[in-house]
Amino acid sequence: MLLWTPSPLSPASRESGVSDPHRRWGRRSALPHTAGYVLCPHCWRAVPARLDERYCVNDGTRLLSACATCGRAIASPYARYCPGCGQPYGALHPDASLSPQSTLRRQP
Repeated sequence: MLLWTPSPLSPASRESGVSDPHRRWGRRSALPHTAGYVLCPHCWRAVPARLDERYCVNDGTRLLSACATCGRAIASPYARYCPGCGQPYGALHPDASLSPQSTLRRQP
């Protein structure tokens, strides 16, 4: 004799008390943690903000953590424009041209 067992995803299984395997971990663990980014306005290198880098390792440019116009944090490593105000990142940033090398004086 064959016994019918409902699929864990079917409505009948929820009524019978069979747990859904996708629900046992909860929604929070199924979604990746979204992190902010810092971005180089010169070479567009993006780094997770949690690494606490302040200057680009490629060219020494000060990294941006937010839009200079509206202050919205950079949420995507692929963004070139602010989703809040539409301004390009780095276009109006006063520290974008400051790098450790530009603050050093050359010896004659």
